[in-house]
Amino acid sequence: MSLLLTDSRIEGEKNSAEGAPPSAQGREEETEWMLAFQRGSEEAFERIVLVYQSRVERFLADRIRDSARAQDLTQEVFLRVYKARQAYRPEAQLRTWIYTIANRLALNELRAVRRRRRVFVPWKFRGEAQDAESGG
Repeated sequence: MSLLLTDSRIEGEKNSAEGAPPSAQGREEETEWMLAFQRGSEEAFERIVLVYQSRVERFLADRIRDSARAQDLTQEVFLRVYKARQAYRPEAQLRTWIYTIANRLALNELRAVRRRRRVFVPWKFRGEAQDAESGG
């Protein structure tokens, strides 16, 4: 199942959905989408992805500075939203919940990148390197 929406019939909706932050009425509507999704409406989930997909991807790309990886993490954000839908509480704004998931994934990615950049030299080679430097 592909979570990212690419269907051409929704391109117009997607472009109109990428505006300013939602008004109070918009937030209520988004809460209703999430509650409908909790009750099993796949269309409500598609609408959530439609509204937030490009925003989340831009947010992640800005945070991790890797657009290809940001696309992967965007998929992961919506996969986690899908899996954790029953954990969502209407007292929280949907936007805040989604961005919290995205931010945590970005922080995890940055930590992983830092760990991969570290170069570890095994202990037995450290002594050999010092011997070679001293000419011994």
